[in-house]
Amino acid sequence: MFLSELEYADIKQLTSGQKTDIVFRQSVCPRVRYDAALLLGTEPNGAKRRAAMAASFFKRFEVNFIIASGGVRHEYEGKKLTEADIMYSVLAAQGVPESVIVPENQARSTMENLLFGTVELGRRKTMECIERVVVITEPFHLRRALLLARTFLPRYFKVYGYTEGFAVQRRDWPTDSALCECVHTEIRCLKKMIENHNIADIRF
Repeated sequence: MFLSELEYADIKQLTSGQKTDIVFRQSVCPRVRYDAALLLGTEPNGAKRRAAMAASFFKRFEVNFIIASGGVRHEYEGKKLTEADIMYSVLAAQGVPESVIVPENQARSTMENLLFGTVELGRRKTMECIERVVVITEPFHLRRALLLARTFLPRYFKVYGYTEGFAVQRRDWPTDSALCECVHTEIRCLKKMIENHNIADIRF
């Protein structure tokens, strides 16, 4: 069956196995130097998790810049901060040099994270010289983020994905109500992307 054939109202009726097949696809990062990591923003708790992943990535791989992207403001530790600011603070606290972290405070969606983040990268490195970029986000969000990146970023970019806890989240999401809703949202977004001819149809 193809995702385009499914009605939105029927998404929640899919089996857990079908939903897992649609959302969770692992992507492996080769051990090479990356021009940049595009760290995608979200609400504060998720932003902290993603920033911790990015700090771990920095310690394991070579990367010139981490673009922390997210312009939506949230209440955080008594202040009104953007998602980018929250991630910046976590990255710095976990030992990532400030010279590596580039906050991007305008984006309000995954698409804008990618596009505005690339603009910030282009201000620091000649676009034609950018080769490898890694997208950092949570497991349930990685497939859609990578499909968007590979569709809308310059075609000469080699785009990879990085996340942590993939196997655990892939196994345990059906018993977590918050993650269940995230998975359903991802499937709806993927279906919409297919309808808009942004990505190829997904068979499951």
